[in-house]
Amino acid sequence: MSKQKKPVARRNRWLLLGFLATFIVPIIVGQLAYDGSWFRGGQTNKGELINPPLASSNYGWQTKNTDAPALDARWWVVYALPESCNAACQQSIQALPRMHESIGRERERMGILLVAAEGQKALPEWLPESLSNADFVQWVTPTVSGSALTQDSWYIMDPMGWMMLRYAIPSEEAPAILRAQELLDDLLKLLKASRIG
Repeated sequence: MSKQKKPVARRNRWLLLGFLATFIVPIIVGQLAYDGSWFRGGQTNKGELINPPLASSNYGWQTKNTDAPALDARWWVVYALPESCNAACQQSIQALPRMHESIGRERERMGILLVAAEGQKALPEWLPESLSNADFVQWVTPTVSGSALTQDSWYIMDPMGWMMLRYAIPSEEAPAILRAQELLDDLLKLLKASRIG
């Protein structure tokens, strides 16, 4: 080989090695990061994950609104009604209809489920007529004693009756609006990924 071709061959060899390294080094570093747990796994949901999920069948709910869809027909935002309406309850009353409206074209797949307090046979008088008579609102009474959900929280329940995410309701308006948006973001992801409901 002539003296002029040796530097060209050497340069081509280094170019080839550099080209291969740009593909191989990130794979090796990525595998080391995965095996060594350098990063925590990403969390995509914004609500509190309930593990294991709560089964609505454990509550013995009896549906009361005959005009609303059955529980296995939709995804539900569940809200346990308090006996008297505090600040977080006021935020819920304002946010629940807005949530349903702002879900957009998926509106038919989502409903609002109101859970009456233990012993209540009717919806509370403080609940506005626009919410209690809406066709997307179902309400239930528990038949199993001691099975109340956490008040001042919203839950996401799938059509199979599993509550998987919980959202604490702030008592102030601005944080409550942000919390409702977080719930909607999670619900839209679930609706997009799911073929049921």
